[in-house]
Amino acid sequence: MEFPGLQQNIALSKYTSFRVGGPAKYFCEVHTLDEFKQALTFAESKQMRHFVLGSGTNVLFSDTGFDGLVIKNACNVITCEAGMIRAESGALLSQIITCARAQKMYGLEPLWGLPGTIGGAVRGNAGSFGVWTGEFVKEVRVWQSGKELIWKKDDLKFGYRSSLIKTTGAVALEVTLAWSKQDLKMELEEMNAKRLAKQPVGFSAGSFFKNPPGDQGAGELIEAAGLKGFKIGGAQVSEKHANFILNTGTATAADIKALAAEISSKVKAKFGIELEAEVLIVD
Repeated sequence: MEFPGLQQNIALSKYTSFRVGGPAKYFCEVHTLDEFKQALTFAESKQMRHFVLGSGTNVLFSDTGFDGLVIKNACNVITCEAGMIRAESGALLSQIITCARAQKMYGLEPLWGLPGTIGGAVRGNAGSFGVWTGEFVKEVRVWQSGKELIWKKDDLKFGYRSSLIKTTGAVALEVTLAWSKQDLKMELEEMNAKRLAKQPVGFSAGSFFKNPPGDQGAGELIEAAGLKGFKIGGAQVSEKHANFILNTGTATAADIKALAAEISSKVKAKFGIELEAEVLIVD
C-alpha cells in the first residue's frame, strides 16, 4: 500500500485535546487541498474507512485506535478580501477572526478562544455567546463520494450544532465567509475573559453534551444531578463547569465513555431528559 507521507500505527492521543486514543492503523498529514483530495481519493479507492481530523478538540477516539486512515487536515491558507474571507478548512478559527478584524470585519469575536478549525466549526455550526458560524457562511467547497461540490449557505441546512456536512458525512475543503453587515467591534480580551471565567483548564473536549430543549442547559442538569466532581478512573466531571469531562492525567477513553454514560443515565433518571453527546465518539 503506497501513498506519499503515509504512516502506520500513529498514536492518536498526541492529536486530540483529550490526550487519549489508541493508534491509527494508517495516518497522513495533508498541507494542500490537492494532497487532501488525493488522500480522500486513495482511501475511497481502497474502500478504506477514513476519518478527517482537524485540531482534535471535539473528538474521542477509542483506546483500540482507528482501523483505517486518519487524515490530519493542515490545509490553512486564508485569503481576505473586502467583506469576504476564503479559508481552507484546516485554518484555525482564531486565524480567521484575526484576519477579519484586520479587514474591519467584526462579529465573529464571540468565537474567539474556541480552539477548532473553520472546517469543524462549519460542520458542527459552532457557536458561543449567541453567535453561530453558519451566520457568516456564504458557501463551502465539499468532497462527497469522490466528487467536489459547492454548497451554498441555504444548501447547508444549519441547525443547532449541525449542518448538512455533518449529517451526510461530507468533508469541507474550503469555506467562504461573507459579512453582510458590520457588527460592533468586540474586544478579544473581553471575550476571552468571559470564556475563561466559565471554562475549566485541563485536558477536555469542551462541552461534552449538547444543550437539550428547555430552560436548563446540560451543565445545569448534570450539576443538579449531583455529579460535579464525580470520577470514573482518571475521568472527572469538572468542578467548575459540569458539562466538561476532564482527563485528570490518567484517563483512558473507556473511562471517559463510562463517565459520559453514567452522566446520561443519572440525568435521564432524575429529569427524564436524554442528553446527546456533542463530542464525536469514534470507535
